[in-house]
Amino acid sequence: MDNKEDNKDNEKNKPSFINYSGLGLQTVVIIGLGAYLGSLLDDKYQLDKNWFTLGLILLSVGLSMAYTIRALNKWNN
Repeated sequence: MDNKEDNKDNEKNKPSFINYSGLGLQTVVIIGLGAYLGSLLDDKYQLDKNWFTLGLILLSVGLSMAYTIRALNKWNN
């Protein structure tokens, strides 16, 4: 009897597909904001190349990867 209740509790604590899709959406938003902010800075300082956009996209990809890894580790524990 206790085994069935433990299985139900484990299933409730596991993340559903909604959590995973939300994680993907957050990744897209983080990278999109980095690209948008970079393009604003490039337009403001009128550089020859889009250095701010490139740098902020790379930074936001790293941040989104770190956030994703942290969230997945939290869900697995």
